[in-house]
Amino acid sequence: MNTTIATYEQSFANLWASLRSNPAAKLGFEENPVLTLTQAGIPGITAWSHTLDSQPKFSGAQSLQPALAVAGEKIDVEVNWWGIDFIMNEKLTQDVIAGTTAGGALGTLIGAALGAAGVVTGGIATLIGAALASAFSLKVAEMKIVNNGNGVHWPVTWLQWAPVLAAVPGGPATILAALMVFVHPVRN
Repeated sequence: MNTTIATYEQSFANLWASLRSNPAAKLGFEENPVLTLTQAGIPGITAWSHTLDSQPKFSGAQSLQPALAVAGEKIDVEVNWWGIDFIMNEKLTQDVIAGTTAGGALGTLIGAALGAAGVVTGGIATLIGAALASAFSLKVAEMKIVNNGNGVHWPVTWLQWAPVLAAVPGGPATILAALMVFVHPVRN
């Protein structure tokens, strides 16, 4: 593993631990994640790069599996030094593409995952979860293009996450607009 990435992972692990124990600092991170990361010595990521055969996995990532909306559907939320990754398995990907997963159930699933990962909680997690579910449903064409039978994931850098958080006061439509611009699927 690249030593620079390992350093960023360790810096983020330390930062994340301090945010979980300090509600005021966590609020500051939620309001301006880029500033908080920069102050911790973690650079902003302006572009996502990947290969078709693999995706970067960082040892500092936190993954969870919230309750399933439908048997076999799964979404993981990984919190990394570079941002957040929403990982949908093939069953959930196909159900979203086919329109057989209700948006409310998907929004609840995503909101619960965001809350459990500690990224955002409460009403903000619910709002962003609902907006993400809507964005995923509206990006069916993109999902069909990138899916190779293993599901898709949605990497969101902290720089992309900042406008999503900034859109929260504007309500669901504003959050959805930010997600439509900044969030795109990548094959697993």
